[in-house]
Amino acid sequence: MAPNPLSTAFVVQAHGLTAFSFALVFLLVTFGLPLPLLSIASANGFAASQYASAALIWVVLAIATFGTYETLFLPYVAKTQLASLKSMFCAYHLMWCVGAVYLALQPTALWNAWIPVLVVFSFTGWGFVSKAAGGDPLF
Repeated sequence: MAPNPLSTAFVVQAHGLTAFSFALVFLLVTFGLPLPLLSIASANGFAASQYASAALIWVVLAIATFGTYETLFLPYVAKTQLASLKSMFCAYHLMWCVGAVYLALQPTALWNAWIPVLVVFSFTGWGFVSKAAGGDPLF
């Protein structure tokens, strides 16, 4: 049986896989190897320091942990829990939408600061249209 791209489980798993790419970007920035298109430094005028590197290591670990959880565990929760999972996923992403737009609107931000905005809004919309348990949309 093929996976349903409109199921909440599929959306959460796709988000977990995408989170790993962001973790990789943050890890590269931590070690002084930013990707010009996706780099925090180029998008938001990020100033590198030992404190910023320590914070980025924490962010990498947090994103990789939640990415693993979203990829390997959450898609397989009982169908009775998928409605709650969808609610949490959408609420989490609504907050990130506000934060991503705020960062992209900063005076030091460049055009590529809008890439994470596009990603987070895409996942938010995808989460809202996904089907929770029993195929019924929650929203």
